[in-house]
Amino acid sequence: MKAKELRLGNYAKDQFDQLITVSAIDHKDCLDNEIGDIPVYVLQPIPLSEEWLINFKLIESEDEEGDTIWNNENIEIQFFDFANENSSFYATKALLFQTEIELRYVHQLQNLYFAITGEELTIKKKITNGKTN
Repeated sequence: MKAKELRLGNYAKDQFDQLITVSAIDHKDCLDNEIGDIPVYVLQPIPLSEEWLINFKLIESEDEEGDTIWNNENIEIQFFDFANENSSFYATKALLFQTEIELRYVHQLQNLYFAITGEELTIKKKITNGKTN
């Protein structure tokens, strides 16, 4: 990951696969959080999953074609299945003013949501070590 991709409050995983919340970014591209300084280059993005959408209080429903969508009053997200040479994976696209934006990671959804609403996308359950409590 690169420091320019992150905002304060973003979630990521450190080199030990522990969930961290970005609380500061210094001029040396290190993150400062409750664990201490962490170099940005050791961080890994968190893949966006159904569990994260639920914890972000998005509601699952179906559109008129029967496709699964996740939404709240500010954003609508739909899953699309793509296949690449290595494996199949799910990417998420946020529909904004008839524009599709591909989202693969939690921090991307957090950043897009903040850009649209000016508010943080908050979780309804406490997440520690990548697991919800």
